[in-house]
Amino acid sequence: MSEPSPTPQRLAAVIILNWNAGGHLRRCVESVASTVPPGTRVVLVDNASSDASVEAAVRAVPTLEVVRNLTNLGFAGAYNRAIADAPEPYAMLLNPDTVALRAGWLEDALAVAQADPAVAEVACKLVFAHDPSRLNSAGGMAFWFTGPVDLGFGEPSEGPERTRGAPFAASGGAMLVRRDAFLAAGGFDERMFAFVEDVDLGWRLRLDGLKVAYASHVVFQHAFSSTLGPVSPRKFYLTHRNWLRAMLKNYRRSTLAAALPAFAAWTAVKSAGALVSERSLALAVQPLRAVGWNLSVLADTLKERRKVQGTRRVGDAEIRAAMGPRAFEPFASLRLRQRLAHEVAGGGGP
Repeated sequence: MSEPSPTPQRLAAVIILNWNAGGHLRRCVESVASTVPPGTRVVLVDNASSDASVEAAVRAVPTLEVVRNLTNLGFAGAYNRAIADAPEPYAMLLNPDTVALRAGWLEDALAVAQADPAVAEVACKLVFAHDPSRLNSAGGMAFWFTGPVDLGFGEPSEGPERTRGAPFAASGGAMLVRRDAFLAAGGFDERMFAFVEDVDLGWRLRLDGLKVAYASHVVFQHAFSSTLGPVSPRKFYLTHRNWLRAMLKNYRRSTLAAALPAFAAWTAVKSAGALVSERSLALAVQPLRAVGWNLSVLADTLKERRKVQGTRRVGDAEIRAAMGPRAFEPFASLRLRQRLAHEVAGGGGP
């Protein structure tokens, strides 16, 4: 007789990564613990927080498994270790500022993942916590030289989906990953630390011939940019920095020949735009710092590039088609994201 199929609690662990998330973390773990199948491992990985968020979460949900890192390993490093240590075939990754809205969401995400053996990750729907009628993310897309954005950002959360199929990559805020594919791809790029590492992973999985799926019915509320803030110089720096590293690793030479001059121009525009629209010198210098960092780690980037290019199965034409329709983000989209970022920072509604 064949063995019975694994139950949901044996198929996936839920891994929540925390760094000084305050009260958001307690709300997250309470919502997850009350909506997953009994016996599911819910693992809280803490990146050396200095607040009392972990203690409050454990008081609220005593069954939490807690892993405490001695230092802040970033999004990439902390999840790489947690997923490598997990025995389950799938890992559900959640930001500590998300809230699960209903029971059955984990089973639904697993059903999407298992519908096609080529699916390596599943993107879930994130809606703004301050305004659940609007999408925060339906997964990630990318403008091929200016970088990634959240798909559907600011659009109505109900009604016709913006995506005509799968996004280019799953958002790390709510992502189901197949453990074997994740490990085979090398996991998240730990040099990136945080931001863009989810898009970089989805990109490399696609280069390996694997797929990204979207579970539009698996929905989480998300307190957008609650850790660093939506207009943070550090976030501005890390996103620009890490997108350049992703391009250098993952594009073919012919694509880079067109992308790098365009990215250089985009760097200048981004710096000037921060001065004009945000009136912030602290923001304006970040794209320039990002380029400098990439020059300093170029030898390591080229080493990683050789690994990626040596195993790729998919060409750049297919990759760019999956990223999205445009080379650079339209001005109207940029203005919308800027307006919503300030709205969230100010605590405002629509």
